[in-house]
Amino acid sequence: MIQRFLVNAKPASTHREFRPWETARLAIFVQSDRESSFAKLDEILRTNHWEMLGLEQADTLIESRVREFGGEVLDAYELAERTGCSIKVFPEHFGAGAGRAPFAPPRINELFVDEMIANAGGRRLTPEECGGVGEENADYLLEPYVIELKEMRQEPMDATEERQNKLAALFAPYFAEGSEVSLDPHVLNESESQTFWDLVGRPVQNAVKKAGKQIRATKERLGLPNWHGAIIFVNNGGYTLSGENVHRLAARYAAKDTSQVQEVFTIAQSFGTNGFDAIANFELFPKPDESDFADRLYSAFDRQRDRLMREWLVPSPNRPRDLMEPQIPIQFIALDRLFTWIPGLPPRSWLGETG
Repeated sequence: MIQRFLVNAKPASTHREFRPWETARLAIFVQSDRESSFAKLDEILRTNHWEMLGLEQADTLIESRVREFGGEVLDAYELAERTGCSIKVFPEHFGAGAGRAPFAPPRINELFVDEMIANAGGRRLTPEECGGVGEENADYLLEPYVIELKEMRQEPMDATEERQNKLAALFAPYFAEGSEVSLDPHVLNESESQTFWDLVGRPVQNAVKKAGKQIRATKERLGLPNWHGAIIFVNNGGYTLSGENVHRLAARYAAKDTSQVQEVFTIAQSFGTNGFDAIANFELFPKPDESDFADRLYSAFDRQRDRLMREWLVPSPNRPRDLMEPQIPIQFIALDRLFTWIPGLPPRSWLGETG
């Protein structure tokens, strides 16, 4: 018996040709009995370095109809008869599988923030002001603020097995047994939503607590008891958390978990591509006129952003290359269920798609 599966999938990190964001539809023909077909499907995907994001179709093929239809379907059917399986990949990205690096913008990173603070009239602490080896210290002084920079490059949902199991317990009841589970917080009730944000916000909370200690130590060392504390949060990797949510979480934890942080300024950077078309976004929080501290940084940020975009189009040969990576789907197995978060792709202009 030959069964056919149409699967949405992402390349595993071990795939030798496809990059992790180069999603595809796979047509898989499997020779098996009905009871073992899904087990074989999982084995085939893992062997070929793919991870399933969703099962679009599963059917048992009738040989006479397949032979009547002919073409590539018959070729795949006969290959599955001879070898046990066949797989055909239909990429969603332009030029997928060629190993090309995407035309990605430079990342907003520590160097970017160094220059932004300098343009705003502040400066980085000197080595002497940072204290000895192992001592806590913040990053910048912008009178009357002691500022710590925190970057979020890791995806909070793509984390520990313990956290994934807790997320699974929240979302699974909202989806039919046997179906894929979408990690969409909008389906949760108010109490579950709070649990969700506590889970995915843990890296933000830890960063805020750490920043509070660094700011306190710096104020004490430099004799600045009346200065305020501030965090600049840069989210350039936690795509499942919007810039607004990162800022909301950071402000909440700053008020709840430390007395050293009075201001939070959040920069959210994202990048998506289909291999040809690309979208790069920047968000700043809080919004203008909501914070005097943030207002002091806006014009400096704008100047740095303009420079960053110019370097994207005309890279400087002497500047370090720290580039953004495209949004990567999230997939994990927990409670014997498949859980996924799949970012949207820019419209594929070569196919005539529009936004």
